[in-house]
Amino acid sequence: MGRLASGAHGILVPMASPTTDLDVTLAEIEGARERIGRLVQPTPMLHSTTAATWTTAALGVRLADDRLYLKAEHLQTTGSFKARGMSNKIASLPADARARGAITLSAGNAGAAYAWAGRAAGVPVTVVMPAGAVRSKVDACRGYGARVVLHGTHVGEALLEMERIRDEEGLTYCHPFDDPAVIAGNGTAGLDLVDDLPDVDVVIVGVGGGGLISGVAAAPAGSTSCLHRSRTNRIPARIVASSMSTIPSRYRRAIARVQVPANGAPRPSATLTGLIVTTSPRSSASVSAFDVSGSTP
Repeated sequence: MGRLASGAHGILVPMASPTTDLDVTLAEIEGARERIGRLVQPTPMLHSTTAATWTTAALGVRLADDRLYLKAEHLQTTGSFKARGMSNKIASLPADARARGAITLSAGNAGAAYAWAGRAAGVPVTVVMPAGAVRSKVDACRGYGARVVLHGTHVGEALLEMERIRDEEGLTYCHPFDDPAVIAGNGTAGLDLVDDLPDVDVVIVGVGGGGLISGVAAAPAGSTSCLHRSRTNRIPARIVASSMSTIPSRYRRAIARVQVPANGAPRPSATLTGLIVTTSPRSSASVSAFDVSGSTP
């Protein structure tokens, strides 16, 4: 798993050729971890017995240790997991691209992460945002040193402005999520999760653009999830997507393919709304959920 999405429109359009091999390998994720290790913060693994009780009551699945775990990426630098992917992308740029500068399109969180990563690496960053972007997110991008361009009433108009600036100034476009380096950087959260919770069975990942779940589920061809490097798991972890009920149907179909079966197909879930837990083949399941506070591009 870890193939980049294709066929979407606007900000979701992949920037690479559809014939390009876009698999993200475990080695690339481990390389990203080494590359950004001095930049990103280690985030705690929180747990709750109350949340586990609610989950058991709602779904009839008892969680191992009677705890629900949360990888607290909302405590990451810039307030979301995106600092991981954007740091790796900026660090991966060739010297000439770094000198010219980077540009991205964002509603806030990705822009702030790129601004922060650019400042740390000495790379000038331009963030193009719709004119109605949330003021606190605009201020965050500027606070991290980015040039912010507010343009258009929606992301489509902002995209056209971004392309104009990119072409006129020779900047390198850095995608908010659909990029191998971004996905590899995001995947470091999955490696950290396994270090903290080696016996995890099910991981529920919030999905917006798909950059986080792609990283967590990415692995070498012929293998399965990077979470399978757990030394104590007899059965590989399952990766499950969770998203808002208002997500467009074409993204529902893409997200449905992200589920990683283990020991046979998981029990189908009726909806992608809220928390999704698939039944573990074990008598109880150890479940970890990612914080989704940074789910907007």
